[in-house]
Amino acid sequence: MTFPDCSVVTSPAVPDALKAMVGSDHVLNRWRGYDPAAGRVRVALLRLYAEDGRAPMRSALGEHAELSETAIRPLLADLRRRDLVVLDGDRIVGAIPSPTARPAIG
Repeated sequence: MTFPDCSVVTSPAVPDALKAMVGSDHVLNRWRGYDPAAGRVRVALLRLYAEDGRAPMRSALGEHAELSETAIRPLLADLRRRDLVVLDGDRIVGAIPSPTARPAIG
């Protein structure tokens, strides 16, 4: 996958702006050395947010990512270091690009 993918952008200013953002250390550090398992967790997290409208429980996240809750713990910590997930202790409270972060119930 090419990141950013500018193939459908019609404004000539957008690719330049995206390339400037991607070129910043903050954005590059989010994606450099990204573990495929962490990617599965992030995709599952975003899908569950979209389906339920709130942060998922770890058990649901594990089920959707096809990983044990034990395997998910360090992957969530990695996503947190990359500013792609928001945790409150062990509880998931947000994910990027989730516009609203409501804590999981239970």
